[in-house]
Amino acid sequence: MFDIPFWLAALFFLGALLAAERMRRRLNDCRRSFDLVRKELEASRAEIAEADRLRSELLSRIGSVLRRPLDSIKTVAEEVSRPFECPDWMKEQLQILSTEVENISSFINLIGEISSVEAPRPGGDQARVGADTVDLESLLVDVVQSASGRLAEKGVSLAAAIDPEITVLGEERYLRQAVQSLVEEAVRHAGRGSILQVDLSSMDGHARLMLDHRGPSDAGDSGTALGTELARQILSAHGGRLIEGSHKGQFTASLPVLERAPGPGEGGSVESGDFQEV
Repeated sequence: MFDIPFWLAALFFLGALLAAERMRRRLNDCRRSFDLVRKELEASRAEIAEADRLRSELLSRIGSVLRRPLDSIKTVAEEVSRPFECPDWMKEQLQILSTEVENISSFINLIGEISSVEAPRPGGDQARVGADTVDLESLLVDVVQSASGRLAEKGVSLAAAIDPEITVLGEERYLRQAVQSLVEEAVRHAGRGSILQVDLSSMDGHARLMLDHRGPSDAGDSGTALGTELARQILSAHGGRLIEGSHKGQFTASLPVLERAPGPGEGGSVESGDFQEV
């Protein structure tokens, strides 16, 4: 039988103790690092939640501030346009003004609704949007076809690839407003002679809408960011997100899908030929 010298056994035991101590220290270091990362993530989540709350509160306050002067403008326009008090051409312009004021008021009301949907309620509950089944294919086709007049006016062509049977859960009127706002922004920044690209596809359980234009941009039609911000809030309230591209008018919007998109051989895409080139 082979006998191990005492000093060698003691040295081996001491080495094992030192190795165990080093391992314990490394585990403690890893635990502290993990706790630090966890705290940083929690702080980041809190900051993001606070930023979203402040953004929603700001939009709500802006809406409240704008409603009063808009109501005053509408009242003045209606008073001035009464019969026999102004010529016909002025009545027509005042009617246009009144209509635009109503459109802006509706837009502000919608922002307020979406802000209240996103804002947490007392007690920690979260307001929810509707749970309708929304066909994104039909919705997008309607919105794009409605924009055909504006495309023709600007001399912008259309190229579209839309996968069929992509459905999501949500409130149809909100989602329609979001898609319409993004399409309007994309059209606004597309210059004469450019091509507006509209793609709708499904990937990894999410519907993805991509808007971009190929060709010159319309630098003179800057517009506002209200439509984009409204679309962002609507998508966020539906569990989606909006990413702006490297240039104005380029967007990628995503939403969780309700049903699986057709696989190979189950259906095709609606290509640009299904839309009238303008």
